[in-house]
Amino acid sequence: MAGSCHYRTYKLGDFQTNAYLIWDDEKTIVVDPGFDPSFLIRDILDLGRNSLQAIFLTHTHVDHIAGLARVHERFPCEVYVHTDEVSWLTSPEKNLSALLADPIRVDVPAQPVGEGPCPFWPQGYLYHTPGHSPGSLSLHLSGPGWLFGGDLLFRGSVGRTDFPGGDFSDLEESLRRLFRELPASTLVLPGHGPSTTLERERLSNAYVMNALAQEVS
Repeated sequence: MAGSCHYRTYKLGDFQTNAYLIWDDEKTIVVDPGFDPSFLIRDILDLGRNSLQAIFLTHTHVDHIAGLARVHERFPCEVYVHTDEVSWLTSPEKNLSALLADPIRVDVPAQPVGEGPCPFWPQGYLYHTPGHSPGSLSLHLSGPGWLFGGDLLFRGSVGRTDFPGGDFSDLEESLRRLFRELPASTLVLPGHGPSTTLERERLSNAYVMNALAQEVS
């Protein structure tokens, strides 16, 4: 936590996808409500919050959106997703749920967004960080110095790019942008696994080091 801004992490489903609850004195938002968000919903209520200001999707693969309909039904609010992936919510082939036993189509109203100032959190910024998927977004909160990066960057690794729409060259360029523009102390809160910092990954992550070595001076 930092000041009056707080977050909690929830590892949801067989893929251990990280969902996040972020709140301050006035706002509560959810990032990537994956499989079975029961604990997440309970915690929102335990905080004394009866509403959400937003649900933010870093991207629309099934393990990040499977609980969206349930959270949205309990807490109706704006759902923000990159313009390139709005249609993926209702496409099992694109959201990869066609690969599972129960394909899903999440039919909730979605607000398409692109890169720019965050519409639901002051001092927040949405970076378009394609590579893992074409509409991947990373949410940076400059106050506490947090980056919710989805499946772009993990501790010691990066997101896979062999799914439809993935592109390793795009992922490397997304990494270079973030490492150029954000402080080394930035706390990275990824879609899977433990948190890390940009500085730690710069010094120890082979994928990051290779990408940064290609930086044009």
